[in-house]
Amino acid sequence: MNEIDLDTFYELNAIYRYNSERRGLIQPLIKQFLSKNADDFTITKNTVSNLIHRVPNPQSEIKALKTVFQNQDTFSTSSLDFKTVIDYIFLRYGNFSDVFVKTYNISLDAFLSISIILMESYANKESKNPYSNTYQFTTKEEYFDLNFISIPDNNYIEGWKKSSTTNFEELVETVTHYKDSNGVDMPFTQDDVNRYLEICSFNIDKIKKEPDLRFRDYPLFCYKNKIILIEPSALLKYLPHKVDYLLQKNKKYRDAKGKIFENIIFDLMEDIPTKKNVDRNIEYEKGELDCLLNLKRSSWFIECKSRNISTDSLKGKRNKIQKDVKKAIKEAITQGVRDIEHKNSDVLKKYGIKNICGIIVVVEGIFPNIRLKQLLPNNPLDNCKYPVCVFNYFDLRTIINQHDARLFEDFLIWRSQKNMPIYAFDECDYWAFYTNMRMDKNFKKGFKLAQEKDNLILYISERFNDKSHLFNIVE
Repeated sequence: MNEIDLDTFYELNAIYRYNSERRGLIQPLIKQFLSKNADDFTITKNTVSNLIHRVPNPQSEIKALKTVFQNQDTFSTSSLDFKTVIDYIFLRYGNFSDVFVKTYNISLDAFLSISIILMESYANKESKNPYSNTYQFTTKEEYFDLNFISIPDNNYIEGWKKSSTTNFEELVETVTHYKDSNGVDMPFTQDDVNRYLEICSFNIDKIKKEPDLRFRDYPLFCYKNKIILIEPSALLKYLPHKVDYLLQKNKKYRDAKGKIFENIIFDLMEDIPTKKNVDRNIEYEKGELDCLLNLKRSSWFIECKSRNISTDSLKGKRNKIQKDVKKAIKEAITQGVRDIEHKNSDVLKKYGIKNICGIIVVVEGIFPNIRLKQLLPNNPLDNCKYPVCVFNYFDLRTIINQHDARLFEDFLIWRSQKNMPIYAFDECDYWAFYTNMRMDKNFKKGFKLAQEKDNLILYISERFNDKSHLFNIVE
């Protein structure tokens, strides 16, 4: 069996955890260590020599696009709560439990339960760890230096070592004696643990065969009898993407998933806390409209795309990114344009469509905000002559559940304008900016000034993001 210096690995893993905004730089270093395990490998030497060249040139459209897609799943899942994720998994994939167990020899219940067990074990250990905080930048120069990383002290490394490590036999014991919320014993076995680890973990042999694997896809590292956690949040928050990826191999799932996703979105639209009409699956002379949302002042033609973003796109492969954008967003916009242009047809004109019309594209996956010319010059959103908003399910659900969701229509009209000087990673942050702008004249003034000067404002809200690591540099 391949041997590694476990102390060095734990130190690298702690650095990865400690530097919450630099993990994209540190992940290749961990892979290099596991693949080569050079005898002269030292943290300081390899940090300096290997990380600097990986920082994207901001003038490079290709590198910028690659970086955004590589980091997107971390951004888009960071604010999800576990209950929302678990509810969605059963809502979205519950009908395919038989497919899952037939394909992977583990039930969906067991798969999810083992993730929960590992997450609860980690959370319990972290609650007792006094050295669990991530690094807080001390100056703005540190924050804007994309090569900067901080090395944690020995207390942090030892604390993370204890929190991140589970013994295989210990996990088997917990899983085989697991009870559900009603105290009923669950029929899980050691084979379930083995199947789970085959799906969600990697070892040295795997990293050598797949050097570009992503820790989000494989958040556990297996070494001898140790199971070492690298990406805690991926145990649950990333599961919707993981389960979809696993089920894609089955034709029954591929054929049915689009209609199931549509119904989930249409039901969600019914929860908008304002006067509205939601009409589903309207067949008219030139095709079928997925859903029509009539609000007080505007009408929105909704197109749902259950195509998830591919793993190759999340690795930053440009040809795959372009294919995913085309299949999930461009084609939906094309369908929406066709629907709007036939709004006066004999069928559609009966629905009282307003003069203000736009398109809402709802995607299942974790697509980044591509509405930036530097990222995608030939952008289907900007090329559309009608207003367009793009949401993923979780962003849409979060916004509709906000206490100020009565502003949803006003937000759609604001968000879909062409001259948008705000760049945020997800729609929740756009919502935060918009609602702040309604109450704060400085936000409104800054927005108008940025539009006039054609400036771009990067915005990350406190409302939906934990920015404690910036506490020392925020004025």
